[in-house]
Amino acid sequence: PRCGIGHTLPPPATSEGGYTGELAATGETGEFEMSAKQGEVWTLGVKGTTASVKWSIDGSSSGVCTLEGDKITVTGTTSGRYATITGTVSGGGTIKAYIRIR
Repeated sequence: PRCGIGHTLPPPATSEGGYTGELAATGETGEFEMSAKQGEVWTLGVKGTTASVKWSIDGSSSGVCTLEGDKITVTGTTSGRYATITGTVSGGGTIKAYIRIR
């Protein structure tokens, strides 16, 4: 299932430098993407719900970024590679974020 509340709203991301933006829609419901450079650190969120979100990273995403709680750190240098991060919302629903190296 997708996130029942706000699943079509782009998730916000905040950089360590204080910039806040939104991930871009991919055309698939509940799936979003962003590009980032090596060394950037971003904190992910979900709009439209006050429920807690548990983030996990796909096992094949090593060499792209690391994930600690809701914070991602881009570690890769190969442009175009991406990581798949899934947010599981308490009470049901998921959201996917694709983090692509630029």
